[in-house]
Amino acid sequence: MTRDTSRIITKLRQRGKLPQNAGVRSIEKSDWPEIIGLHRLLFDISNEEFALRMKTGGEGIRYCNRLSVVLEYDGNCLGTCLFLPMESDKTAWLFGAIVAPSWRRTWATVVLKHAAFNRAAKQGVEAIAFQAFNDHPDTLNHAARVLAERLP
Repeated sequence: MTRDTSRIITKLRQRGKLPQNAGVRSIEKSDWPEIIGLHRLLFDISNEEFALRMKTGGEGIRYCNRLSVVLEYDGNCLGTCLFLPMESDKTAWLFGAIVAPSWRRTWATVVLKHAAFNRAAKQGVEAIAFQAFNDHPDTLNHAARVLAERLP
């Protein structure tokens, strides 16, 4: 997946479409209100439930703090990639790559995914599992480009 996003990043850079002051970093507690707002675009979640998901251990859905990231631009949170704890030593589950609606179909989505995938690869992840729904054509197109294996 990083090879595919690298190709797109290179094209955006050549066209001067990548801002210098955008970056992806680990999620901090101060990011939670904005991330919760983004999360609610996909699933309704309370502040308390999100806080539980960010804690390690326990039962239920937990996000992997080591892999999950936030996309920041001009001091604003534009998106987040939330990973679940690794299923095996080599596979991570991407719970969601969520970008603010006004920034979708821009450089923001590919920068977020590219940085998140590279970060995961540097931590030993060799495969990323994710769900792709029919109403998410960008995700389906990305999966097709990288010849993703469709699981039952």
